[in-house]
Amino acid sequence: MPDPMTPSEIIHRTATEYGAHYWEVIGPRRSRYLVNVRTMCAARLRMRGYSYPEIGTYLGGRHHTTIMNLLGALRPKKSDR
Repeated sequence: MPDPMTPSEIIHRTATEYGAHYWEVIGPRRSRYLVNVRTMCAARLRMRGYSYPEIGTYLGGRHHTTIMNLLGALRPKKSDR
């Protein structure tokens, strides 16, 4: 069954949950706060099966490697042995 929420709705809802506006999340500003909100948006979109390039497009035309780096920050770091 397809997800009933569009990517824009997911971004809008996530932004609202974190006290940001949709236009701030897809905008050019790179404050730590907005980067954190974008990271949560990207994670939610990725869990729904969207590709890195698609997520980048929905988050203001960002490059897919930017999205990969955002989501890479969520993964636990490997400990040095």
